[in-house]
Amino acid sequence: MYSLDEPMYEPRRLLDIQEYELLTIDYVQGTADMNFSFFFDTPPYQCQHPDISCLQESLVEATQLFPILAGHIVSATEKGTRWKVVVDPSNIKWPVITECTTPLTMNYLKEWRFRWDKLPREALMVELHLLPSQPLFAAHIVRYACGGFSIHTKMRHQAMDGNGLFMFYHTWAQICSNLHCGKPKISFNLAHRPLCSRLICASKMDLAGNTRNKKLDLVAVPNTNEAKVCRYMSKLEVFLRQLARSHRQTKLVPSVPSHMHKFSVSQSALHRLKITFGTLTGCSPTNAFFKKHKVSYVTTNDLLLALFWQAITRAHERISPKDPHTCMGVACDVRKRIGLPQTYTGNASFPLPIHLSKKLMRRHTVTDTAAYIRYHINLLSPEYTHLMSRFMASAKSMKQFFEMFHPNTSFFMASIMGVFPMYQQNDFGTGGPIHIDIPAYLAPGCSIWMPTNPKLCTNEHLHINIALRDNVFELVADDAEFRRYIDIVY
Repeated sequence: MYSLDEPMYEPRRLLDIQEYELLTIDYVQGTADMNFSFFFDTPPYQCQHPDISCLQESLVEATQLFPILAGHIVSATEKGTRWKVVVDPSNIKWPVITECTTPLTMNYLKEWRFRWDKLPREALMVELHLLPSQPLFAAHIVRYACGGFSIHTKMRHQAMDGNGLFMFYHTWAQICSNLHCGKPKISFNLAHRPLCSRLICASKMDLAGNTRNKKLDLVAVPNTNEAKVCRYMSKLEVFLRQLARSHRQTKLVPSVPSHMHKFSVSQSALHRLKITFGTLTGCSPTNAFFKKHKVSYVTTNDLLLALFWQAITRAHERISPKDPHTCMGVACDVRKRIGLPQTYTGNASFPLPIHLSKKLMRRHTVTDTAAYIRYHINLLSPEYTHLMSRFMASAKSMKQFFEMFHPNTSFFMASIMGVFPMYQQNDFGTGGPIHIDIPAYLAPGCSIWMPTNPKLCTNEHLHINIALRDNVFELVADDAEFRRYIDIVY
């Protein structure tokens, strides 16, 4: 079992950021002879005027991602600060993949690109765009200082053929090899993501891109809630950043035990948090949670636990809970006020009074937000981890939690640590059981996913991923009720 103190592999950088800021490879469909091109920002090689052989060598050695393309570069042209490299893949012998197992999540991915100078030190990221034929993927490889790493991916086209499968599989295998993580096993288990340009849903796909489950149809349906979810997530990120800034302005209280992680918050900072919290969740700044904390002492655990519950419920519907720590009741008067039947389970409305500009949204990235939380708030303290595990170990709490989300409800992802992807999506969106996966070695994180579009998914379920810092076996080894919903993942 891995831990944060015992990384899976020897820490090493995927790329040398001192040589170049960002390696961006854009594969664009070329002419009829199947040529396609990519670009290097600030060339990652020492040759000032490279020839074809130099580029081939650099492509393999500098990136360590695409050795299969060596020998197929046909031209290289300098375009200002970029190099356009044209590759002819027509003679590449693509291996046939007969089986892909163990999911690699096709994850939520922001539309904008990240730059090295905007990233925190512990999260190095490479953006890749792959288009050997019809499929187009975008992948972010994220490295963590604790020794973990993850890949965020997105497919932008409906079709998927053998070439696309192999190119992505080959890239992922090379990354794992470079990180000493062994040979990966991959399946493309696709589900809706709100920021994808094309919505795709399939239980399993063959190499020709056909669904094996005939009940599911590969039809691109626009997501009307896309902009709302995007704006809400941006506001949630802004709130967390403000929370981090307020914590940096405080001093630890010596009289409080360190394991309680209490900190003193100025009244003005607390007032700003109230206003922002109310804007995000649609609740009054004088709600029960902040009434409880009239003094200037707020525990990290209480605040973030309340934020966790408020976020997932407020974004789902305009709910007015009696207790923000439980958020289990749905106010019928809200349904009546907006003209919905009492049994309605879809999206009522999103409390989104403010629009963030695209420039501002680029600045407040999920990665940056998560880094601030980890460093300045110490989100998952042992006490917080214990509190969450106790909640999930309660059969009553779990039952109420699942009942809060009914199948066919609208999509929403509430992520306190949004940089962490979902792992091990067993039968996600295909009628599988509701369960929780806990990667035992990942850095702390918490994500909640709900699929969308009941027309394409016949039986959708909630899927939760919580990465704990503590020894998971010790937490749940003797808890049969807890293990009903939990999978320990390595």
